[in-house]
Amino acid sequence: MTELGEYRAHRLLQLYVPPLIIALGTFGNVFAFVILRNKAMLKFSTYFFLMVMSIADTLVLYAGLLPIWIGQLTSVVFRNLSNWSCKMSNVVGYTVRYANCPLITLCQLSSVSCSLSSLVVDSRQQCLKLDTLGKGTTKTDRAPENLCAP
Repeated sequence: MTELGEYRAHRLLQLYVPPLIIALGTFGNVFAFVILRNKAMLKFSTYFFLMVMSIADTLVLYAGLLPIWIGQLTSVVFRNLSNWSCKMSNVVGYTVRYANCPLITLCQLSSVSCSLSSLVVDSRQQCLKLDTLGKGTTKTDRAPENLCAP
């Protein structure tokens, strides 16, 4: 029986694309983690959440894509070995995939709270400027330090 062209292309894609995605994803996530763990960046909660998300994304690559690639190489699918391995692969897979959802939400909330606090600071600066108009104090003279990331 001959293989159809689509099936052959599917097998080749599953054999060569996953290691490329795993390698590039791991490199990008490790690179992001190393940069984001800088002490100056850890002052901001957004960067902390991004750092944790780079770890979680790497776990998603290894829990989701690596078993598919190993199964393609060895024709042994971990999920199909036993009832226990099926349940375990589901638990690990879903846990690491859905662990990113709250991280993305927290990162967005952190960014929004920083944006809102900078709006409040700007409105206070405008009030200071209006209150002290003619007294020699300007908005830039009394500007508080903004603790949020740009």
